[in-house]
Amino acid sequence: MGAPYGKICSKVEDAFEGVITALVGLELSGVQILKGFQGTATKTVPRIHIVASSATAEMFGDLFTGNWTVEVTVALISQYKDTTRSTRENMSSSLFDMLLRQDIEDLLNNRGGVQDFHAYGGAQGAGMGYAPQQILREPLDHGFIETLTGTLYCRPSTGE
Repeated sequence: MGAPYGKICSKVEDAFEGVITALVGLELSGVQILKGFQGTATKTVPRIHIVASSATAEMFGDLFTGNWTVEVTVALISQYKDTTRSTRENMSSSLFDMLLRQDIEDLLNNRGGVQDFHAYGGAQGAGMGYAPQQILREPLDHGFIETLTGTLYCRPSTGE
C-alpha cells in the first residue's frame, strides 16, 4: 500500500527543501525555508514557503497503484521596506530557475535527501516529474508574494 496523504505531502515538501538548500546561491543565502503550514504564523521576510496542498492517489480500477499526483506551491515572500525590486527579482529568478531546470526530477530524487520517495515523469517516465503550471506575483502585507505552482508525480520508492 502507498504512503498516506499527509506523509507523501511532507515528503514532497522535504524533497523541494532539499533541492533548494543544495542549490542555494548568493541571492538566497540566509533566506529561511518553511514547509507546510508551519510558515503561516511567522512574519520573517524574506522567506521561502513550500506547501504540498493536495495529493491525489492514482487508481487502477479499485486498486491504488501507489502513485500520487501532488500539487506543490513554492513561494518567495518579501517586504517593500526590506527588499529592493532588483534584489527581489534576483531572488525570485534564482529560486524559480532552479525549480524549472530540466533535471529537476533527478535533483528531487538525488539531492532532495528524502528516504522512500521517487519523483517520476508522467506516463511512467515520459517528460518531467514536475510540471510547472503558473508563476504569480501579488502584493501581500506591505510586500510581495511570488509563487510557482506545479504538479509533481511521485511514489514511495519501496512501495511501503
